[in-house]
Amino acid sequence: MSVEESARRNPPSFYNTLPRVVKNFVSELLLKRSLSLTEKEISKWGPVQFKGLQTKSIETPPCNEKELVKKLVSSFNAAKKAQANVPEPYRPSGRWQNWFDPLWKRFYEYLPKENYEGVADLLRNFFRTEVVAGLFGGRSSSVFQDFCALRYSRNKLAQMYAEDLIKKHYLVWRKNLPSVDLKELDAPHVGNPFGYCFDDFVLLEPAFEHNFQAHYFDKLLTDVKMPVVIEIGGGFGGLAYHLLCCRPSIKYIGFDLPENLLLQTYYLSCLFPNARIAGYQEGAGRLTLKELDNYDIVLLPNFEFERTDSLLADLIINVRSLSEMSYETIAEYLAQIDRVGRLFFFHDNICEPRKDGLFGVPSTDFPTLKNFTQILATESRWPRYGGDTNYHCQENLFMRRSVISNVSRYE
Repeated sequence: MSVEESARRNPPSFYNTLPRVVKNFVSELLLKRSLSLTEKEISKWGPVQFKGLQTKSIETPPCNEKELVKKLVSSFNAAKKAQANVPEPYRPSGRWQNWFDPLWKRFYEYLPKENYEGVADLLRNFFRTEVVAGLFGGRSSSVFQDFCALRYSRNKLAQMYAEDLIKKHYLVWRKNLPSVDLKELDAPHVGNPFGYCFDDFVLLEPAFEHNFQAHYFDKLLTDVKMPVVIEIGGGFGGLAYHLLCCRPSIKYIGFDLPENLLLQTYYLSCLFPNARIAGYQEGAGRLTLKELDNYDIVLLPNFEFERTDSLLADLIINVRSLSEMSYETIAEYLAQIDRVGRLFFFHDNICEPRKDGLFGVPSTDFPTLKNFTQILATESRWPRYGGDTNYHCQENLFMRRSVISNVSRYE
């Protein structure tokens, strides 16, 4: 972290005694300096033009919308019915339930009544509705409105901070993937996205992370011909999209709460219309490797994880959601990961208590995995989750002990 960044985020004690106008002046100077340094560093990696914030509507209905929405509504209602009887660890945590009740109000009005037109309209624009709040870091219940306000705001400090942060994320991405085309990050026209404009591409805020992680996992699984990947908490499907573009041969399995799963199934169904996608059906059997042969993508409610065959997944992923669960739920998921994981387990979660006072279980307090050994632990490479933020995260990679033992025998 630069001296300017440190001074801005951790000002000396006397700073708080200064008049507001002086504080703003100092903050603006520091931000300008930070931006200048970031842009200078970016220029070393080739030309790229930041064109600001993009909010223009690109609402695009899928060609099979009516059929798709009917399928999604049926699957969602079945999952919610089953959810009422699942063990406590698989029920929504207090945080998520607090998000769902007010933010999903419009969906909750349409889904039980099978109002397909109402659901279709919301899904076509889900990035611009309240439901995306919990999936973009939970910083606000009105993500799109806040983004629009930022674009037209007279608050230069807020605009400069947002620009500086997204450029820093671009720089991290470019340093890690110097040969990857920026076009890979261009937001697909599903859900009416908005974001930051680099060159002629509109990028969702998490796109840099999702694309980097996809390439990272692809390299990790280089020697596996048709890898099976499980993601716990896939959100709207951003990482899944980049992962499947990076390695089409992957068998992707997503486990999430029914609400998030609705968005993810819509997103991936629109992006991969020819893929064989399986959703939740009442009375379905266990998920086995033989059953998986019939599908390219499997998207199931979280409580189905315990009905998945042992040693099914070559890689299991969780990015910034385990820490938001209760300790009991974390223990249950890790027990299942210990059972289902065949090669690798990767997670990126907070590594110390949150500095904003909100709930979060640091990964240092997670139960110990019995069948996995940690082979990598490093501070999050993304500035939004660095050590000077309220949400300090760490990237963790584990490998199954039996695999390590087998390798060592032949060395």
